[in-house]
Amino acid sequence: MRLSLHFREEGEILHCTVSGPYSLADFLRLADRVNERREARGLRRVLVDITAVTGEIPSLDRYRLGIYVAEQPGRAKRLAVVARREIINWMFENVASNRGVPTCVTADPRFAESWLHAADLAGA
Repeated sequence: MRLSLHFREEGEILHCTVSGPYSLADFLRLADRVNERREARGLRRVLVDITAVTGEIPSLDRYRLGIYVAEQPGRAKRLAVVARREIINWMFENVASNRGVPTCVTADPRFAESWLHAADLAGA
């Protein structure tokens, strides 16, 4: 994997900061690593920051990644992704959400955290 991952926990949220060049294979491995770490810690919500990832993420890859994340056994209950504003198109968010993983893609890390914490108020 050519991506660098940094994990930290904050309350019931697993944070993962990612940097390096984009590739579909590495993002699929990233999804596996995040899910493994989340399950090992017993956490239900995840925030992944991909603002330091370089390269283009094709729409078809976003579609595939949304399906992959949603179909993982023991998947997260809520997922937030922080990305550079210019790369956001909500394809991943729509696909993952439509397949049962409430997902938020945003350029604002504070909004992502608030969105994840709002699940506490909704009882999720």
